[in-house]
Amino acid sequence: MKLFSPTKEIASLDNRWPNLSASVGPVIVKVNIMLRMLSKIDVVNMEYSMQITFRERWLDRRLAYENMHITNMPNFLTVPYIKNNIWMPDSFFPDIVYEWEREGGPPVQRKPGVGSDLPNFLLTAIETNHECTSHTNTGTYACLRMRLELSRQFSYYLIQLYGPTTMIVIVSWVSFWIDIHSTAGRIALGVTTLLTMTTLTSSINAKLPPVSYVKVVDVWLGACQAFVFGALLEYAFVSYQDNCLQEKNYMSRKGRRRIDKRSTENQQIYPQQCTCYLVS
Repeated sequence: MKLFSPTKEIASLDNRWPNLSASVGPVIVKVNIMLRMLSKIDVVNMEYSMQITFRERWLDRRLAYENMHITNMPNFLTVPYIKNNIWMPDSFFPDIVYEWEREGGPPVQRKPGVGSDLPNFLLTAIETNHECTSHTNTGTYACLRMRLELSRQFSYYLIQLYGPTTMIVIVSWVSFWIDIHSTAGRIALGVTTLLTMTTLTSSINAKLPPVSYVKVVDVWLGACQAFVFGALLEYAFVSYQDNCLQEKNYMSRKGRRRIDKRSTENQQIYPQQCTCYLVS
């Protein structure tokens, strides 16, 4: 039997290498994450902040002293400078294979209540089955990717987006029941609703990330703006048709007056002849 000296044994380790035996292969590091807090969700920059507990577990065969028949083997190593002598996983180390730890449950656990008390979002899913490999100038490295799926709270956008835009469209349709000859009222209503819809669209887009594809909210805002603009075009079309009809009626009345005037002049120039018969 030999006595175990933590200071002497740990001081002899080389923290630059996980294992001195090249035949063993890469060290498998199992990773587990405890999601404690999710905050500061920035939709414009597509960023968020979260507080996690990151756990790593790996096997260092140089610290397997149970086969050395040591009598005073401690359960825990409490040497102050142990982290300076024992190899620890490094994401830039070329001889590491990372994998999600699935033995004790899901690899990503969340604290009860996390994701359900967000003001504008709801944490619906956590995915860890995305395999990825990092290719750099120094080599190819294994990497782990975690995906958090957040869904927006519909009640917030119902009050801030869908409700106001729907009311603006309905207000723009009020011009259909205004007298066609009330030009000032219909023009003012159409232009005001169009400018309000444009301002609301700009304010909503300022709170969304600038992406190259068309979003569903863009389709909704575009349709609402098209309805408001269509109401203004409807008045222009109806006003044009009314002017054409009035001009046609005016020309028709003017033509009838001209015909009546010519008929009167003919009667004055050529009076009607009267034939008299004498009856005896």
